[in-house]
Amino acid sequence: MLQGDSSNVNGISITAPYIPKVANYAVEARIRVVRLILKNGGFYSIFATQQPGKDGYQAGVSDLKGPGPRPNGSNAQLQIYIEPFSHTNAFHPNDNDPKTLWHTYQVNVQNGIAALYVNGIEFTSVYSTVTNNLSNGPLGINCGLVVLQVSSFRIIAL
Repeated sequence: MLQGDSSNVNGISITAPYIPKVANYAVEARIRVVRLILKNGGFYSIFATQQPGKDGYQAGVSDLKGPGPRPNGSNAQLQIYIEPFSHTNAFHPNDNDPKTLWHTYQVNVQNGIAALYVNGIEFTSVYSTVTNNLSNGPLGINCGLVVLQVSSFRIIAL
């Protein structure tokens, strides 16, 4: 099991030592937040690095919140977006509070579309409007301002 402890606002990352040879694939990780370094602002995501002719992506949870009252529905957000960031793609954040429970996050990449699933349920998807291609790697996980555990990480050809 991997455990990351990032007190750095820019975060830390770990990159898989494998790049899939196929364009259509899934990245799946079982992740748990152990604790937040600060009361608000922690994040973690699965990523694909932008490559020449291929857009990258980030998919995960941002702006994690500690326990306590949350005025005006202020919650952490589950999101996926294309890198470089473009306002023309489908960026749809969803309220999400992972607490300290284990969750399985999966990003399915097919035909220039990336879809984010949590515990088998699709939450949102984005598409590449610039290159119409999404990167197949390097792939990995990053986190910041959080102690995070990862019990499994796998890449699956689709």
